[in-house]
Amino acid sequence: MADNFTRNKSFGPDSTTGYTEAADDVGGVWYPIHKLAFGALDAATIVSSAAGLPVDIVSSIALGGGTEYTEDAVAAANPVGGAVILIRTDTPATQVTTDGDNVAQRGTNYGAAYVQLVTSAGAYIDSVGGGTEYTEDAVAAANPVGKATILVRTDTPATQVTTDGDNVAQRGTNYGAAYVQLVTSSGSYIDSVGGGTQYTEGDVDASITGTAAMMEVGANTLQPVQGTVADGLLVNLGSNNDVTVTGRTAGTRLR
Repeated sequence: MADNFTRNKSFGPDSTTGYTEAADDVGGVWYPIHKLAFGALDAATIVSSAAGLPVDIVSSIALGGGTEYTEDAVAAANPVGGAVILIRTDTPATQVTTDGDNVAQRGTNYGAAYVQLVTSAGAYIDSVGGGTEYTEDAVAAANPVGKATILVRTDTPATQVTTDGDNVAQRGTNYGAAYVQLVTSSGSYIDSVGGGTQYTEGDVDASITGTAAMMEVGANTLQPVQGTVADGLLVNLGSNNDVTVTGRTAGTRLR
């Protein structure tokens, strides 16, 4: 049978001998074709791409949520949208896609999103480290570039516990001064500097410990400065214990 069929009409004020109804012939069975329309009583608007069928969304139905936004359009002041949902992917390198595909964002088992760093030109950045990396025991570059040193503030450095061979973060004071450990050329620790005990002028000390005063004598030889407790610093006044002074002091003649 062909599509469509003629229906006889012989009643009412507009009676005709017949009219054609749209129908689709499927295996010898007619399936009528009807156009949807909407509107108030005694009015009808045919549903089309320009005039969609109005529907009423009940509150119990959950949809995609949030306003849809157009790419490359000016951003809204306070955009509203749905929460980002990631696909857990334990081995992201196994994903296979083609340039231009829509790709679902993926992340870790606890919801951290995977990201790919790129330069302003779009090139991939697969490693970071703040400047050029240098090889230990290689010839130094003339003008090396690197990142600023960041210290861990540690008010009591002696409480830190590490093991020989561990990686250890450098530490410092509350205002950013780095702690350092002096060592000798053989690697021994130097835990004090300053040449003995420091003393305050005018103090009385029963037992004094400090660095001996040295002076240079003949043949560039160093020896301690000489003296006694009774007479103080030893001074050579000549073979007859006299000294000749040339010149005059103000108001006093020396003989």
